[in-house]
Amino acid sequence: MSVSSIDQNMAVFLTKSLMGVFVGGVTLWYLVTPYLVQPHYKFNKDFENFVESSSQQHEAFSIENWTKWKLILGDGDDKHIVDSFQSLSVDTLDIKGGNISAVFEWRSEYQNYIVSTETGLKVVDACPWYSKYGLYNHYYVQHLESGSVRFMPRFMFGVPYETIKSMYTVADNIPITGLIAENPSTDRMMLQCVMNMVTMTVIFLLYINNPPKYLNKKTE
Repeated sequence: MSVSSIDQNMAVFLTKSLMGVFVGGVTLWYLVTPYLVQPHYKFNKDFENFVESSSQQHEAFSIENWTKWKLILGDGDDKHIVDSFQSLSVDTLDIKGGNISAVFEWRSEYQNYIVSTETGLKVVDACPWYSKYGLYNHYYVQHLESGSVRFMPRFMFGVPYETIKSMYTVADNIPITGLIAENPSTDRMMLQCVMNMVTMTVIFLLYINNPPKYLNKKTE
């Protein structure tokens, strides 16, 4: 079937169908991609090495905060705050019932509970379901052999700028991964291909809905 033989009803059907696919695809893309984002594996490895070289030994079990956000332990009058790149000994805490709540200053719904045992500290995750996926999974907890725990960032946005600068010196050394591919360049190329397809589709829809005058005369 040639383009000139497409009648008006078919043109309307194709227009609505392609517009539905386009709108649905873009909507699905924006809904799903935040759950698919992953940090660069090299950044996680580099930052863990940085923490190992910067951390100090503690005589007692401690809670270490290696993110750029404040970690709030407990609530009410018994609240304690662990600042960025700071730690707090469990001896200074009054852990009633064997556990204490731990939340970050800007994520009150991300609830954790730190349980004190004879062998060390244990963090119990009580965060929402979406906190385990993609961009919403922005920190994790390390349980150390010494019995202490570390709150670690998964993405670069959880680390102070000065620390990133000291780790990589120049911008070219910063490891960056793409959303779909292994690097942003391939992502841009794939996105450009998609945009070219959208452009060709729009041209096709404009053509079948507004055919040249000589085609209209032939149809008549």
